[in-house]
Amino acid sequence: MSSANKMAVALAVTFGLLAAETAALSDSEHGRLNIGYTSAFFADVNSKDAEAAFDLWTKEMGTREGWVTNASIYNRIERLAADFNSRKLDLAVVKTLDYIKMRHSLPGTLGFTLAHNGKSTVRYVLLTREDAKVRDIRDLKGKRLSVIKGDETSILFLDTYLLEKRQAETKDFFADVTEHIKPSQAILSVFFGQNDASLVMEDTFNTMAELNPQIRQKLRVSAASNELVTSLNLFRKDWPESKKRRVMDIAEGLKDNPRGRQILMLFKCDGVTRVKEEDLASMNDLVATYNRLKAGRH
Repeated sequence: MSSANKMAVALAVTFGLLAAETAALSDSEHGRLNIGYTSAFFADVNSKDAEAAFDLWTKEMGTREGWVTNASIYNRIERLAADFNSRKLDLAVVKTLDYIKMRHSLPGTLGFTLAHNGKSTVRYVLLTREDAKVRDIRDLKGKRLSVIKGDETSILFLDTYLLEKRQAETKDFFADVTEHIKPSQAILSVFFGQNDASLVMEDTFNTMAELNPQIRQKLRVSAASNELVTSLNLFRKDWPESKKRRVMDIAEGLKDNPRGRQILMLFKCDGVTRVKEEDLASMNDLVATYNRLKAGRH
């Protein structure tokens, strides 16, 4: 499971915990918590991992009574947005890219995301072998690339980077693009010379390099993105402010809860951080730059 989708699954599980914890907040009008997230979050998740996550999530929701909870997976972001706007959902878990593209259809209040290594953002790196002496992206033209399955944000970064260098986008620039479910597979495919480059999260690369110093010796970072918030949750705007604050307080206290710590440890998360509009600036810039460069090629 990639770091991005660990975050996504963990968000779903965490919201299950929040639903259970907020049972005590029930009242006649707001004694429920309806959550919606897209199936895109699970594009690269092993079915057994997903099943285990949902099993844990279901058990947690059943620990308390009085709070009616429902979680729905949507195949299309448009359907999620429609239900969010019609008040069928109280919380929407979305990829930041979807939020930016459909901001007008998702008029919610920004909530939180899970933190990895003490931060809510991720940074993507393009790795190549040191002995390949790749000093310019053009040196990789017609080569083989490994990526993480379902990680649209990483591809957007690389597409933008290539367009800035006046090159074709990823699918046309590289001769072959191999998708991997596990980030470690993508990194090792370059380490062992099966691919010429891999696109992964920097945290994953650093973790593997700490375990095996030869990885850092043999691989180098040829390009890197800015820090990006890749997923977030939205509260329905007319959901009571007291409930939003309480849910946020509970989320930030997960690390102090035995079951919360268990889940954070399971998905290698440090805790929860609040998301503000200014935190999305780098992602907004990335999308705007890509759209400008793409339009300039036509």
